[in-house]
Amino acid sequence: MRTIIDSGEKIAESAALSVASVLRDKPGAALGVDFAPALKPFCAKLAALCAAGECSLENARIFSTAALTGPGRDSIRTLLRDSLLGPCGVKEENVFFPCVCGDAGEEEIGEYDAEIAKAGGLDALVLGIGINGRIGFNEPATPFDSYTHGQKLTDATREELAPVLAPAEVPEAGVTMGIKTMMAAKKILLIACGEEKAGIIHQMVYGKTVTFVPASMLQLHLDMTLYLDGPAASKLG
Repeated sequence: MRTIIDSGEKIAESAALSVASVLRDKPGAALGVDFAPALKPFCAKLAALCAAGECSLENARIFSTAALTGPGRDSIRTLLRDSLLGPCGVKEENVFFPCVCGDAGEEEIGEYDAEIAKAGGLDALVLGIGINGRIGFNEPATPFDSYTHGQKLTDATREELAPVLAPAEVPEAGVTMGIKTMMAAKKILLIACGEEKAGIIHQMVYGKTVTFVPASMLQLHLDMTLYLDGPAASKLG
């Protein structure tokens, strides 16, 4: 696991340059993207690189790490469209979300993994992290061998969603890429900003690999980079 510590602007730029390199090597790359607020500066930097002709998402396939159920089910799509998909000119047919159909069963939800496999697997996965260690909507106690699945959300996650969603749209549940799905990505980037993330970042880096901290599984990935601003890295020593 590599760690890059700098200002929020600098880590966003560094992460964007890393993804741009993937896109230059493979214009049709499959990218997994979280919608965490910490990723908004990254999305802006990647959009600027696209606008400058440094890379292109025109032929890339974008896989959202999660989807919401209930009244807010379109919120993640809107957030990603406004911050990344629209500015980078991503084709609508190249954007994928886990199924949140009201009557969807495990088999239908699991088709998301088949779609990722059809794309050749994720070439890069860009994540945020919850204050409880969740990645995507993989909450504490999610099995490390999980694939895409429905997930009841904890109060901590719902509180984190509240600032970016209308009050009536904060859901009780969602659908998420599983941890095993994420670990199969060729490259993983995790971006965290703010002092409120310092404690969980310390647990993720120095703690044991335990299901209680889902992000701790990322310790075992062979190409994993942490991008932290100073406050988020303040407890690393």
